Amino acid sequence: MVKSRQLVAAAVLSLGMNAALAQGWLITGNNSARSEYYNTDGDLTGSPYAFEGAQSFNEFNLNFANSFSGYREFKGQIYGVANNSDYRFPDTGLQAERINLLYENGEAGTPYRLEGGDVYSYLSYRTVQRSLKGAQLDIQPRFDESGRKHSLLFFSGANQNRWNDFDYAVDNSSGFSWLVEDGSLGSLSLNVVYNDAKGATPQALDRQQWITSIAADTNFNLGNHNLNLEGEVVYFDGDHEGDFSTQDGQGQSDQGYFAELVGNAYQRLDYRLRFEQYGQHFRPNAAVVVNDRRSGEAHVGWQFASGIKLRGRAQRYQDRFDSINQLDTDVLGIDLSGSLAFVGLEEASGRLRAYRQTSSDEFGDVDRNDDVLDFNLTTPLGEQINLIGDLSIRDQKNDLDTSLDATTTELGLSLSRGFQIGDAVGSVTAGIQYRDIDGGIREAREVTPRLALSLSGGAHTLRLSYDHLDQNRGFTAGPDVETATAAIHYDLRWKSHEFGLEANYFNRDIDVGIDTLASRVSLYWTWYFDQKSKATLAGAGGVRLSPASGLDSRLNVASPALLEQLAPGQWLDQLTAAMVDASAPLPAVNGQNLVYELPVLNRVDQRQRLAVSYRAQLVDRVALIVDLERDGSPRAAAELYDRILEDLIKQYGRPQRNFAVGEFGPRLAADLNSDRFQRVVEWDSYFGVIRYGIPRRMDGMVRIELQHIGQQLATSDTFWSMEEIR
Repeated sequence: MVKSRQLVAAAVLSLGMNAALAQGWLITGNNSARSEYYNTDGDLTGSPYAFEGAQSFNEFNLNFANSFSGYREFKGQIYGVANNSDYRFPDTGLQAERINLLYENGEAGTPYRLEGGDVYSYLSYRTVQRSLKGAQLDIQPRFDESGRKHSLLFFSGANQNRWNDFDYAVDNSSGFSWLVEDGSLGSLSLNVVYNDAKGATPQALDRQQWITSIAADTNFNLGNHNLNLEGEVVYFDGDHEGDFSTQDGQGQSDQGYFAELVGNAYQRLDYRLRFEQYGQHFRPNAAVVVNDRRSGEAHVGWQFASGIKLRGRAQRYQDRFDSINQLDTDVLGIDLSGSLAFVGLEEASGRLRAYRQTSSDEFGDVDRNDDVLDFNLTTPLGEQINLIGDLSIRDQKNDLDTSLDATTTELGLSLSRGFQIGDAVGSVTAGIQYRDIDGGIREAREVTPRLALSLSGGAHTLRLSYDHLDQNRGFTAGPDVETATAAIHYDLRWKSHEFGLEANYFNRDIDVGIDTLASRVSLYWTWYFDQKSKATLAGAGGVRLSPASGLDSRLNVASPALLEQLAPGQWLDQLTAAMVDASAPLPAVNGQNLVYELPVLNRVDQRQRLAVSYRAQLVDRVALIVDLERDGSPRAAAELYDRILEDLIKQYGRPQRNFAVGEFGPRLAADLNSDRFQRVVEWDSYFGVIRYGIPRRMDGMVRIELQHIGQQLATSDTFWSMEEIR
């Protein structure tokens, strides 16, 4: 269940210590102007850029807050863009992107929070989880003296990307939630959501939906075990888009069920049991669940004192269980990550993952199994020198069509060297990636040499990247292709200004067909401004995350709470000592970055690394890097992104900002690197900003990152990845 909605407690934690300073206005923000030029010669369909020619825009964001006391504040956000770019925004001219006004009063007889504009409405993963343009009211009446806390939440808004084309009737949601929290028993909530949406096409019918749920959450101890039990029952009544025609989606009803038990003990053992079931017609328009699916999961993990984390999982998914031709998918796997000292590599860290996935359906149209083995290794070869190795083997067997059988082997080796030139610190990485697809209609051999350099000193930052992909394909897999990509990024900071240059080069040489040559050059200037009165930055954020316990208490290395505890401005030696005390593995050193092979998110089976960037022995930022599956589908990437977001909302509460452009589609990498796809979610923290999303990278890699940084970035700054960590 989402983090407590109690306003008074949050106000006391984030403002109470600074009440004497919390008078007056705090104004922050930035203005960013960017001018770009895109060019493509040859086959336009092979270009990563959908539009050519000059593109430009100027965007701004303004944040203002006035904390009248330790329990009462007003704050606002206004984001907009003057646009003349096909990439930045669909329309030209002055566009309002985000407007949010919030007033919170914890001094009133009934504390309340009123929010209008762009609001993030979240009741549960199964009822509503989306950004709306509308209003939200949270009041906390005192019904009794038993110590129970009540929160009544009302919201209404439209699912719209742009204010300029605002039309409430197209797709709107309204809802109500009553949350009751008892210190010893847990929490109970009643949620009701109404959604009204017009048909997306002239042939489609309008839809009205009612979603009602009861959710409960309790935490208790059983011997040495701390357990959290959460559950929800949801009823759907209304219309959806239909399966075979628009008519068969009208006037339907269905149910959804969710239960999860999470436990930990001895500061080393953790486990999780999860069950979900959503009927064929369970399709809440404002939620993100997959209908007609029943699933069960069992996970267990053990953290060894040596820094090794062992995890096991068993999962079953039954798709179309409530309709026809049920598809069963079973997964059984193990995961070992952390220090490799137990095999004699004292300073090495890595990860080994192995699993089997089988799929079959009732009609006999699907019968396949995949065996997967992944191994990642990072080991020092000397001072500031690291050897990085990756091995992946995927054996795919299709019992119905052997032409689809294939064994894919990937091997990567690279050397990373940190160096210092005067006051500038940098790293250079050179490597090669080999991929072999043996058998089947996709048979191919691919070789990719890579080179990357980063250098940062004083006000200057320089990054270079070069990749050359040589694809030799079989007759049925398509023509041979060579693709060279290069990128440069230079950044200069002067006082409150930032000047930058980005350039990209793309050359696709195809054996049969028309070649493609494309390029992009971008110049930008960002001005960060602030006007501070008596209020301090830490004391002015009434709805910011509560100040984390930081390094004073034991770190929770298996929870997103770790990204609250580790923050910019902490001393590096204190952070590393706290990580050792928490039985985290020894980190690899990559330039001025420490990299821990560490599964922080228990619900995520993909590779996770915790990276700590530092300057002059002070932490600059902390990042959790989550790799996407090799050859994974866009739907799998979307489900992973939403699943992580659900866990983050439970830990951090509703986000302060949410930016979403584009959809998870087959051209995800190309859309991301041309800014036609963006995902950024932000929470204000006591130390800065926690930012979650999918950043753009110089090497074109698509991955998820969660970062704790010292200041809010410009909206157009999609280039926020930990570039040095590949």
